[in-house]
Amino acid sequence: MKLVQEIEVWYTLPALRKQLTLELKELKLSQTEIAKILCIRPSAVSQYVKNKRATQFKFPESIKKEIKKSALSLKNKKCGLTEELNRLCIIIRQNGHLCSLHHQQEPTLKNCRACLK
Repeated sequence: MKLVQEIEVWYTLPALRKQLTLELKELKLSQTEIAKILCIRPSAVSQYVKNKRATQFKFPESIKKEIKKSALSLKNKKCGLTEELNRLCIIIRQNGHLCSLHHQQEPTLKNCRACLK
């Protein structure tokens, strides 16, 4: 059985990095700049852009809006990466998106509400 924390680390965080990469690319940052901001390698940025990494988790538009805000804040250095990833993870948990992904990965879960606590 996969724990909800494993789902967050294996699926949610890579998907957030991918979406942040795409948003920062839209803001005209280079792959090197994006890698530096997200504390990842330029090769990871390239894989996110080419859709070769973090393809299993799609965010709804409401979350994409929040990710766009985070990308702008990161670009303008108004906040740190840890702060923004934490903010986004909280939103994803509160909106039940983590719980949905957890149930997709573990269909036998019954009456689990761990993701929402």
